[in-house]
Amino acid sequence: MIAREEFLEYVQILGNYYGTPSCCVEEARENGIDLLIRVDERGTGQLKQRLPNAVSILVLQPSSGKRGPSTGAVATELLLGQRLRDANRMIDPGKFDHVVSDATGEENANRVTAIIRSERS
Repeated sequence: MIAREEFLEYVQILGNYYGTPSCCVEEARENGIDLLIRVDERGTGQLKQRLPNAVSILVLQPSSGKRGPSTGAVATELLLGQRLRDANRMIDPGKFDHVVSDATGEENANRVTAIIRSERS
């Protein structure tokens, strides 16, 4: 599929390939359907090259690093929070059209919905 350029974007992670098939996106576009595609920063760059009018939204985790109820030790939860904060710092928000951050999951969903509605009009 890669050689035939059947992916809109793809990435190799630890020897495995992940990607978004172009056919699914084209079918949705032809039918006037908006799609949310979850990709990393590399995938966003590839998407913007192939679909310059695509709208990219970066959704960052809350800076507190808080998550749902802990299933592991406190040290594990602290390490996870640190990794989330580090990941947020490594991402270049300037590569995205919109950035949503520091909110609960529901607040982030409402903000993303508002962005989509705004971009449609």
